[in-house]
Amino acid sequence: MQHVRIVVSRAIGRTAVPVLPVVISDGRLQLGPAVPDEFGPLPLQAPGVVRRWLQLTTADVIDLTGSAVRIEATAEARYVEELPADWRP
Repeated sequence: MQHVRIVVSRAIGRTAVPVLPVVISDGRLQLGPAVPDEFGPLPLQAPGVVRRWLQLTTADVIDLTGSAVRIEATAEARYVEELPADWRP
């Protein structure tokens, strides 16, 4: 687990988040036509059409489309489970 900052440039969409920060329970990130199965190493910076869907632990949903995304760690990661070999530092 890790605290991150997610910035979607020129975002439009619907959000039910009254106050940040929030705890994410599930989500998807679409970069152009690609939808990665999992998040890769941070930081991530990707220009182009991006769609970000997040399910929060409160059952609220954030669904945004934008022109770029930046995801950066804001704290050290905590151990949760073993990472696949190609994701290990």
